[in-house]
Amino acid sequence: MKVHGITVGQEQTSELAFWLALYKEEFVELDPRGFSIPKARPGTWFVIADERVSASRIYNVCRKHFSCEKSFDLDTVKDTHLTGTTCRFFKAVLKPDEEHKNRSANDLQKLGLTPRCITLKECLLLELWYWKKTSKHLDGENWTSCVCSRCQDGSVPRVSSRRSGGCLDVAWALPTDKREFFRPRVAVL
Repeated sequence: MKVHGITVGQEQTSELAFWLALYKEEFVELDPRGFSIPKARPGTWFVIADERVSASRIYNVCRKHFSCEKSFDLDTVKDTHLTGTTCRFFKAVLKPDEEHKNRSANDLQKLGLTPRCITLKECLLLELWYWKKTSKHLDGENWTSCVCSRCQDGSVPRVSSRRSGGCLDVAWALPTDKREFFRPRVAVL
Protein backbone atom coordinates (compact mmCIF):
# COMPACT_ATOMS: atom_id res chain seq x y z
CA MET A 1 0.00 0.00 0.00
CA LYS A 2 1.26 3.49 -0.79
CA VAL A 3 1.15 6.38 1.69
CA HIS A 4 2.45 9.73 0.42
CA GLY A 5 4.23 7.99 -2.43
CA ILE A 6 6.01 5.25 -0.48
CA THR A 7 5.11 1.61 -0.03
CA VAL A 8 4.40 0.42 3.52
CA GLY A 9 2.78 -2.65 5.00
CA GLN A 10 -0.92 -2.65 5.84
CA GLU A 11 -0.23 -2.55 9.59
CA GLN A 12 1.98 0.56 9.22
CA THR A 13 -0.36 2.62 7.04
CA SER A 14 -2.44 4.30 9.76
CA GLU A 15 0.55 4.88 12.03
CA LEU A 16 2.62 6.45 9.26
CA ALA A 17 -0.32 8.68 8.34
CA PHE A 18 -0.63 9.68 12.03
CA TRP A 19 3.07 10.62 12.29
CA LEU A 20 3.06 12.57 9.03
CA ALA A 21 -0.07 14.50 10.10
CA LEU A 22 1.37 15.19 13.57
CA TYR A 23 4.59 16.56 12.11
CA LYS A 24 2.75 18.68 9.55
CA GLU A 25 0.40 20.11 12.20
CA GLU A 26 2.91 20.69 15.00
CA PHE A 27 6.46 20.76 13.61
CA VAL A 28 7.62 20.49 9.99
CA GLU A 29 6.39 18.67 6.93
CA LEU A 30 8.17 15.36 6.48
CA ASP A 31 8.90 13.76 3.14
CA PRO A 32 8.74 10.04 3.91
CA ARG A 33 10.84 9.33 0.83
CA GLY A 34 13.71 11.01 2.70
CA PHE A 35 14.06 8.29 5.33
CA SER A 36 13.64 4.54 5.57
CA ILE A 37 10.75 2.87 7.33
CA PRO A 38 11.77 -0.59 8.47
CA LYS A 39 9.37 -3.49 8.10
CA ALA A 40 6.85 -3.60 10.95
CA ARG A 41 7.65 -5.88 13.86
CA PRO A 42 4.89 -7.55 15.88
CA GLY A 43 4.45 -6.13 19.39
CA THR A 44 6.17 -2.81 18.65
CA TRP A 45 5.40 0.88 18.28
CA PHE A 46 7.38 3.06 15.93
CA VAL A 47 8.54 6.62 16.44
CA ILE A 48 9.65 9.04 13.74
CA ALA A 49 12.12 11.68 14.94
CA ASP A 50 13.51 14.52 12.84
CA GLU A 51 16.70 16.41 13.70
CA ARG A 52 15.10 19.74 12.69
CA VAL A 53 12.73 19.49 15.66
CA SER A 54 14.29 20.11 19.08
CA ALA A 55 13.37 18.34 22.30
CA SER A 56 12.31 21.74 23.63
CA ARG A 57 9.85 22.20 20.78
CA ILE A 58 8.39 18.71 21.31
CA TYR A 59 8.09 19.43 25.03
CA ASN A 60 6.15 22.64 24.28
CA VAL A 61 3.73 20.70 22.07
CA CYS A 62 3.27 18.20 24.91
CA ARG A 63 2.44 21.14 27.21
CA LYS A 64 -0.43 22.08 24.89
CA HIS A 65 -2.00 18.67 25.59
CA PHE A 66 -1.09 17.87 29.21
CA SER A 67 0.72 19.19 32.26
CA CYS A 68 4.54 19.08 32.09
CA GLU A 69 7.51 20.04 34.25
CA LYS A 70 11.22 20.14 33.46
CA SER A 71 14.28 20.66 35.62
CA PHE A 72 16.77 21.86 32.99
CA ASP A 73 17.04 23.61 29.62
CA LEU A 74 16.10 21.02 27.00
CA ASP A 75 17.97 22.96 24.32
CA THR A 76 21.21 21.76 25.92
CA VAL A 77 20.39 18.11 25.10
CA LYS A 78 22.19 16.42 22.22
CA ASP A 79 21.36 13.08 20.65
CA THR A 80 24.55 11.04 20.58
CA HIS A 81 23.88 8.59 17.74
CA LEU A 82 20.96 9.75 15.56
CA THR A 83 20.93 12.25 12.71
CA GLY A 84 18.47 13.18 9.99
CA THR A 85 14.99 11.72 10.13
CA THR A 86 14.77 8.32 11.78
CA CYS A 87 12.10 5.69 12.29
CA ARG A 88 12.75 3.21 15.09
CA PHE A 89 10.64 0.52 16.73
CA PHE A 90 10.29 0.04 20.48
CA LYS A 91 8.44 -2.66 22.43
CA ALA A 92 4.73 -1.91 22.71
CA VAL A 93 4.72 -1.84 26.51
CA LEU A 94 3.79 0.87 28.99
CA LYS A 95 6.88 0.43 31.16
CA PRO A 96 10.41 0.86 29.85
CA ASP A 97 12.44 -2.32 29.35
CA GLU A 98 12.48 -4.26 32.61
CA GLU A 99 15.50 -6.34 31.65
CA HIS A 100 17.62 -3.19 31.96
CA LYS A 101 16.54 -2.09 35.44
CA ASN A 102 19.40 -1.32 37.83
CA ARG A 103 21.71 -0.53 34.90
CA SER A 104 23.29 2.87 34.58
CA ALA A 105 23.85 4.66 31.28
CA ASN A 106 27.52 3.73 31.66
CA ASP A 107 26.56 0.04 32.08
CA LEU A 108 24.44 0.19 28.92
CA GLN A 109 27.34 1.82 27.06
CA LYS A 110 29.66 -1.03 28.11
CA LEU A 111 27.07 -3.49 26.75
CA GLY A 112 27.07 -1.62 23.42
CA LEU A 113 23.38 -0.66 23.77
CA THR A 114 23.68 3.14 23.83
CA PRO A 115 23.08 3.63 20.07
CA ARG A 116 19.87 1.57 20.34
CA CYS A 117 18.50 3.38 23.42
CA ILE A 118 15.71 5.91 23.11
CA THR A 119 16.56 9.60 22.78
CA LEU A 120 14.81 12.37 24.70
CA LYS A 121 13.10 13.50 21.50
CA GLU A 122 11.86 9.97 20.75
CA CYS A 123 10.66 9.56 24.34
CA LEU A 124 8.69 12.82 24.26
CA LEU A 125 7.26 11.95 20.84
CA LEU A 126 6.25 8.48 22.06
CA GLU A 127 4.59 10.08 25.07
CA LEU A 128 2.73 12.53 22.81
CA TRP A 129 1.66 9.71 20.46
CA TYR A 130 0.42 7.58 23.35
CA TRP A 131 -1.47 10.53 24.90
CA LYS A 132 -3.18 11.34 21.61
CA LYS A 133 -4.25 7.69 21.30
CA THR A 134 -5.35 7.07 24.93
CA SER A 135 -5.38 10.36 26.92
CA LYS A 136 -3.03 8.59 29.36
CA HIS A 137 0.69 8.72 30.12
CA LEU A 138 3.34 6.05 29.70
CA ASP A 139 5.81 5.25 32.47
CA GLY A 140 3.56 5.87 35.48
CA GLU A 141 5.77 3.77 37.75
CA ASN A 142 9.25 4.21 36.29
CA TRP A 143 11.59 6.73 34.69
CA THR A 144 12.55 6.23 31.05
CA SER A 145 16.29 6.87 30.82
CA CYS A 146 17.04 8.55 27.50
CA VAL A 147 20.50 7.05 27.26
CA CYS A 148 21.07 8.00 23.60
CA SER A 149 20.85 11.69 24.60
CA ARG A 150 23.11 13.72 26.87
CA CYS A 151 22.77 17.05 28.62
CA GLN A 152 25.59 19.54 28.19
CA ASP A 153 27.21 18.37 31.44
CA GLY A 154 27.05 14.67 30.43
CA SER A 155 24.01 13.82 32.53
CA VAL A 156 21.22 11.63 31.12
CA PRO A 157 17.70 12.97 30.51
CA ARG A 158 14.85 10.93 31.94
CA VAL A 159 11.08 11.15 31.56
CA SER A 160 8.18 9.99 33.75
CA SER A 161 4.79 10.82 35.17
CA ARG A 162 5.75 8.71 38.21
CA ARG A 163 6.15 11.32 40.93
CA SER A 164 4.18 14.21 39.55
CA GLY A 165 0.56 13.17 39.97
CA GLY A 166 -0.02 12.72 36.24
CA CYS A 167 2.26 15.56 35.19
CA LEU A 168 4.96 14.60 32.69
CA ASP A 169 8.31 15.25 34.35
CA VAL A 170 11.58 15.69 32.45
CA ALA A 171 14.60 15.52 34.74
CA TRP A 172 18.16 14.19 34.63
CA ALA A 173 20.38 11.59 36.27
CA LEU A 174 24.11 11.04 36.41
CA PRO A 175 25.39 8.48 33.88
CA THR A 176 26.47 6.33 36.85
CA ASP A 177 23.04 6.34 38.56
CA LYS A 178 21.40 2.92 38.91
CA ARG A 179 17.88 2.44 40.20
CA GLU A 180 15.28 -0.27 39.74
CA PHE A 181 12.95 2.37 38.31
CA PHE A 182 15.49 3.96 35.88
CA ARG A 183 15.13 2.01 32.63
CA PRO A 184 15.76 2.70 28.96
CA ARG A 185 13.66 1.70 26.00
CA VAL A 186 15.91 -0.12 23.56
CA ALA A 187 15.07 -0.08 19.84
CA VAL A 188 14.02 -3.45 18.44
CA LEU A 189 16.24 -4.57 15.57
